[in-house]
Amino acid sequence: MPLFDNNVLDDPVVYAASVDFRGGMNSTVLPHLLQDNQYAEAKNMQLTKSGRLATRPGSEIEGAMTAANPIKQLVWFDTVTGPYEELLAVHSGELKKWDGSTFTTVGSFPAVTGEFSAFQFFNKVVFVMPSAVWDYDGATLAAVSTTGTAGNIACAHGNRVLRAGDTSNPETLYISNLGAGGYATWGSGSMASLDIGAEGEIITGLKSWDVHNLLVFKERSTYLVQTTTPQVTSPTSADWIIQPISSTIGCVAHKTAVQVGSDIWWLSQQGVVSVRRLRQETQREIQDAVSTPIQAYIDRINWSVAEKSAAVFHDNKYILSVALDSATEPDHLLVYDTYHQVWSAYWTGLDSASLAVAYFSNEPLLHVGGTTGNLIKVDPDLSQDDGADLPSFVHMKAFNFNEPISPKSLLNIELEFQDSTALADLNLNFDGSTNDSLEAEDFATGVTLLTFPWTFPITFVEPRHLRKAISLLQHRKVRQVQPKLSADSGILSLRSAVLSGFVETMLIETP
Repeated sequence: MPLFDNNVLDDPVVYAASVDFRGGMNSTVLPHLLQDNQYAEAKNMQLTKSGRLATRPGSEIEGAMTAANPIKQLVWFDTVTGPYEELLAVHSGELKKWDGSTFTTVGSFPAVTGEFSAFQFFNKVVFVMPSAVWDYDGATLAAVSTTGTAGNIACAHGNRVLRAGDTSNPETLYISNLGAGGYATWGSGSMASLDIGAEGEIITGLKSWDVHNLLVFKERSTYLVQTTTPQVTSPTSADWIIQPISSTIGCVAHKTAVQVGSDIWWLSQQGVVSVRRLRQETQREIQDAVSTPIQAYIDRINWSVAEKSAAVFHDNKYILSVALDSATEPDHLLVYDTYHQVWSAYWTGLDSASLAVAYFSNEPLLHVGGTTGNLIKVDPDLSQDDGADLPSFVHMKAFNFNEPISPKSLLNIELEFQDSTALADLNLNFDGSTNDSLEAEDFATGVTLLTFPWTFPITFVEPRHLRKAISLLQHRKVRQVQPKLSADSGILSLRSAVLSGFVETMLIETP
């Protein structure tokens, strides 16, 4: 309730606080309606398991393709025999491999302008392009004869290779014979082919769920295809059952379909959705869009190039690469934290045509296939992007001290940092204004040890626990205040924010 009259001589101090940030980023709800542990926006940040917000890991370039074209595919290739442990980077016309220390050329591909598929199948990597199939065994890159099939959408499933995306037969799913060489027997005459649905839409994605279940996506529909005889060497259409899951929700990008726990997540025109098992696995259900809290960013996707989007599951995160606004290549990563089950931030500076996790020395690290041909490693031990400063910020909720109407006289804000090294700026936004007020500039968020007063100041900062209090007494009365904390470099690690002030008598009439 608004305060109509206050005759207390010493007004009690009131507080508003975010003591953790486990509620995640929510750009859909108005800032003053957010929960105390939510925030409006975060750039290049991530949630820790304890609920802190910290700058994301930095990155470094491990190698570059010969031409500055997007790396369309990244494939982790790992075999027992050989042995091979390589990260393969593919773009139109070239295949290179990274062995953990050297980036070398394997061979040349035919020039392909669109998207294509690549994945490990037994002891080889298979590359499926619109009119050609190639494979790589760790030593030789060779073309594979597959007369009778076409399409750029493919995946490994149940010890077979499945292919779709043929513009001449848009609804046809081709199923190879069983076994390591099955994908080379598509033209044998014993191959199975299925028509999926009857909407006249081309198949846009395939995702293996388990041995018996395959998800087949179109732009506006989704199907579950099940095999009843998985061990039959040469299948027929009678060995497969087609079950529609949705007639309104499809997939816009084959590379966004990723297994997250026991569910499959992907990008649809409605946003990021998922499918799950129900009733002892006898039914499947597509859940409501999990991307609703970041709908403002989903609305900014450049849908004309959405097929270039990619995703990966790594470090308890579903990481989605998309092109926003007028970008023609993916330039933003939208990050969902499955540990807290919230969207944590968006990342920039990692323009990503493809994403993969490599396991050199059994350490899983995220790798990015850059849109300009760079192979990039994201490393938690780094705080810069290939030597360049990594800017980050968090735009918190708007605090009104649980009193939306009466004006408040602000007292102070106390920021708590943990393991932070950045020099930070604090801006405040009052009552939803388009202008921010700079409250503090370049203040240390760690404990300053020593500063040399030279023309190029050098400050040594110890990353430990620190509380920073800033007076706000100089400001006019406001109804709500929204802090924004930013840093141009270093690690910004925010643990909590506490504001204090006084609730004033409601203004009955103003001039």
